[in-house]
Amino acid sequence: MDRTETEARDGAEAAGIGPDPVPVVEIDDVSGVAPDSRVGTGRHRQEHVRGARNGRRRVLRYLLIGGAAAVLLLIGSCVWSALRIRASLQSAQREADSAVGKMTRLLDPAVDPAEIDRDVQAAASDVRTARSELSRSPGLRVARFVPWIGPNVRALDDITDLADAATAASAKALDGFAQVKAASAGRYVTLADGQVQLADLSPLVEALSHANETLNGVSDRAARLSRPPPGPLRSLTRDVSDDFSTLAESVRTVRAGLTLLPSALGFEGPRTYLLEARNNAELRADGGMVLSIATLHLDAGRVSFTPPVTVTQLNPRPDVELAVDVPDWYRYGFERYGNYRLIQNHNLTAHFPTAADVTAQVYRATTGQEVDGVIALDPVALKTVLAITGPVDAAGNSLSAKTIVPFAVNEVYGLEGDHSERREVIAEVTTAILEKLLAGGFEEQKVARALGKATAQSHIQVWMSRPEEQALVHDLHADGDYAPSNGDYLRVAVQNFGANKLDYFLTRAVRHEVSLREDGSARVRTSITVTNETAAGQPEYVTGTAFADAGFLPGDHQAYVGIYVPRGSLLRSWESPGSQPVSLQEGSRLSYSTLVRVNAGSSVTVDFEYDIPHFEADWRETGRFDVVMQPQGTVQPDTVELEVTAPRGWTVEGETPFTTGFELKSTTMLGLGVERD
Repeated sequence: MDRTETEARDGAEAAGIGPDPVPVVEIDDVSGVAPDSRVGTGRHRQEHVRGARNGRRRVLRYLLIGGAAAVLLLIGSCVWSALRIRASLQSAQREADSAVGKMTRLLDPAVDPAEIDRDVQAAASDVRTARSELSRSPGLRVARFVPWIGPNVRALDDITDLADAATAASAKALDGFAQVKAASAGRYVTLADGQVQLADLSPLVEALSHANETLNGVSDRAARLSRPPPGPLRSLTRDVSDDFSTLAESVRTVRAGLTLLPSALGFEGPRTYLLEARNNAELRADGGMVLSIATLHLDAGRVSFTPPVTVTQLNPRPDVELAVDVPDWYRYGFERYGNYRLIQNHNLTAHFPTAADVTAQVYRATTGQEVDGVIALDPVALKTVLAITGPVDAAGNSLSAKTIVPFAVNEVYGLEGDHSERREVIAEVTTAILEKLLAGGFEEQKVARALGKATAQSHIQVWMSRPEEQALVHDLHADGDYAPSNGDYLRVAVQNFGANKLDYFLTRAVRHEVSLREDGSARVRTSITVTNETAAGQPEYVTGTAFADAGFLPGDHQAYVGIYVPRGSLLRSWESPGSQPVSLQEGSRLSYSTLVRVNAGSSVTVDFEYDIPHFEADWRETGRFDVVMQPQGTVQPDTVELEVTAPRGWTVEGETPFTTGFELKSTTMLGLGVERD
């Protein structure tokens, strides 16, 4: 079309001439109907569109409300079921605690296996109730995949599964217990006229071995339970895990003792042990210094002693070379103190298994006799025995549980004669007490409990030359080894370097501060205050005169004051009025010690500050921090103040910081819960 035609057309349109325009029809958004075909206007159309949109919103709102209600119902159902399961498991826990308490006294004639079985069956019933609730709750089945709730549900599943296995294993052990008790009339071990009689314990050992294997697996799985997030089961998970560990430990300990007894008592061939008499008045790292040694013989339960001899009679001559096999750390650490082969120096280390092994080797080299083990005991151990047997007359003295410790640790040094004669007095007293014990006529269970108490307090320690038997002694916690710990560990040790007998008068106060850090490590400060309360009028042999030229007055003491801590710890600072600290790796532990002077009537405080870079178990993941403290075999137990501080945003046992105090009479483990605020 050219320009002329275009202009003509535009002019015609302007004048109203030309074809009619094509009408435009509006279609409604919803109905597709032309507005002119319905009643209404544009305003009505807008209201209709708005109403449709509101309708869609109402439907969506109802759906959201319904969904939220369903979620809330699901959560409520889960919580209700979880609480019911938790109540069942708590009931099972109470029943299990009762059973465990009785199983630790498994060989006590007063313990009725049927009574323990009732506790176990009640616990099993509660576990079955929890499992049934867990399986039939549709909410919990769905909730396994819901954040926050899911870990709790999975923890419930794990706990009920483990509890079921534990109760079955316990019931198996009780079957063997009932058989042995019925056959022996509850007299498992008897003492009479120097003879030990032993019942046939094989059915119980077999049952305990089966239970031990199962419970060890249960305990390991429980320890690996993933920590649930904050919720109704968090503390229960930790408590149940602890209970499984305690149950497994109880069964393992009883099994170890029963397995060891026949061979240790000579029923599988004659046995000879070295019996060390120790002196708490002159301390070494693992207890008192060895004064004298007797030999203990057992043949099919028949017990006899050879006369004790002083260690000076057994020590090798200086000009004799001995082929003694010792760990590198032992040779490196203790040859600096002179001849570490001397028996009285063997326990400069706190690791009794190593010290006893060295003693057995030296004894063999000097006498030509092999021994099957070493048993160390001190006057505090004799005190526990005399509490059962009553007084004994020995070395011209009548000695009781009340008088044995003061006599053997202090008063004996006021007797006439030289130090060798006084050592012979102690040896004679020790032999007389043990002979009275072996004569019998006492409740064997009371004897066992007394000896167990002395062992827990480090006043009795046992080492066996056969590795498989030593493993059983280790399970009995009787070998003086370092107590295991997934977290912090502390053992305070004072070693007498004053050539005196003043440790009888020492008291020790320990403050242990642990500051946990965000990266999982800890900064630790340990303070030991040693007080010398030497009484007036003590003999020179007690007060010591070796350092008179250095200005020491009678009663002044010189000692290494040290600590044993987790391996890998790093000393950051120290405060001591004495020497610079000596560091030594001793097996699985690290020791720091400093030589200090503690004058009579005064106190000295030594501080060690160190870092523990990491722990075997990360408290941030497990929600638990263990503190293990092990005593030295002293006359007076240490008093301990413990403080554990968590990083910002965390608490320890719900507190910041957590504090507690106690007397360290035996190995103590505190399992502390660590949680985010």
